Amino acid sequence: MPESHQCLKLDLRRLSWNNAREACRRLGPGVKMVAITNIAKQRAVTRYLQNEFIKPQSSACHVSGWPQGGRIVWTSGQTKDPSRCGNYVWKPTPRAEIGLTYTNWNPGQPSCGGEHCLQVVSGMEYRWNDCTCTVETCFVCEI
Repeated sequence: MPESHQCLKLDLRRLSWNNAREACRRLGPGVKMVAITNIAKQRAVTRYLQNEFIKPQSSACHVSGWPQGGRIVWTSGQTKDPSRCGNYVWKPTPRAEIGLTYTNWNPGQPSCGGEHCLQVVSGMEYRWNDCTCTVETCFVCEI
């Protein structure tokens, strides 16, 4: 699949991580929550979100009270084993699992403590943050 923003879709609904992954799957065959597996994909996702976040409707992705500010989206990153801190994999579909060979964590992340799902945060220069999976926010699908 080409590494381009034409293959990405920002969904402005605020859903938990599990519901977001399911919502991507329901968009059609082969659609899945985004997995940022390398620097080229990170750059493509960052460029895409920068373009989307200038649109007024993207304010749905803003989380008030967030220390770093900005907009937040779910990716398909999740801990493989919740009992082990930092043991993340990409889970773009319920049956798929891809190891993390590339990372772009914000300093001090992952912080664990019951936070098992991976977000991209614009206020942290589009770096990654771990968060409680039940938090409801926007998400990015790969089409």
